[in-house]
Amino acid sequence: MPQSQRGPRVVSLKFVVLSSSGVVGVVASAGSGGSLELRLGGPTGILVGTCRVPVTGGWQTWTTVSCPIAGATGTKDLFVKFTGGSGYLFNVDWWQFAR
Repeated sequence: MPQSQRGPRVVSLKFVVLSSSGVVGVVASAGSGGSLELRLGGPTGILVGTCRVPVTGGWQTWTTVSCPIAGATGTKDLFVKFTGGSGYLFNVDWWQFAR
């Protein structure tokens, strides 16, 4: 996934939650860092998780982050919203649901 800037960048996915306690991902930031917000139903929908992304010192200096998910069961539309300061925030290498 390319570098993410604050603003309208939102990723929409349809998923089925069978059993998940959270999300794990690998991220990097030479910018201001920020957060990945996990929302149901739309970009301003129910917030079910927030993964903080720290400044790592480089766009390819990766670290693993995790965050709990609460209130998501069944088949849902999941929106991943990138939030933070101005300019480029962070890179996302990958993320997955954790059990």
